[in-house]
Amino acid sequence: MTHQQTPPDRHDDHLMRRRAEILAAAAAVFDANGYAATTMDAVAARAGVAKGSLYNYFPSKHDLFTQVFTAGVAEDELDVDALLSRPATAGEKVDAYIDYWASRLDHYKRIGGLILEFWANIARDRRKGELAGLFQEMYRRWRDQLAGIVREGVDSGEFRAGLDSDAAARLIMSVMDGLTIHVIMDISPVIDEALLAALKRGLLASLTAPADMNHTEAKSNE
Repeated sequence: MTHQQTPPDRHDDHLMRRRAEILAAAAAVFDANGYAATTMDAVAARAGVAKGSLYNYFPSKHDLFTQVFTAGVAEDELDVDALLSRPATAGEKVDAYIDYWASRLDHYKRIGGLILEFWANIARDRRKGELAGLFQEMYRRWRDQLAGIVREGVDSGEFRAGLDSDAAARLIMSVMDGLTIHVIMDISPVIDEALLAALKRGLLASLTAPADMNHTEAKSNE
């Protein structure tokens, strides 16, 4: 007896494509106008759909922005997962991680400024907890990924024994987040190759330096 394969649901495919098109249009409008000035009318016009149809996909501007943010994070995570899946030492993975972050700074500047504006506009909104939860979950995943790389380095002997992998991951993320905020606020010098090289040297030195380095330096200065 021959079994026929179930044909793909063309209606579902159409809905998924249309949703993706709306998200892309919304991202462009949010980037251009900011959260407060963006309207559902403007997004609908950019996406080429009726405003009523837009609400069938996204019930509010808040929900639409949340989905734009989530889609952007998912894209970054897929890129980094692919990058870190290649054979490499822990140090090389940290290096690649920082290079990827630097390559996305222009994007982070746009979306970062938008997020700051978004938070300012919903500071008293009861729904802010939803986005806060998304941020917390995103940071947990990135932190766990970095901590895993650090543990690889400790286990292989590349990084110093006894290193707290979670604390190291938090510190690396704090450095990158601080520089990202500087870029968003236009208060940072250009993140050029020299600065990146210095950042990598400093971070890798903190991971590989002997645990008793400070004690040894103190003794030598007596």
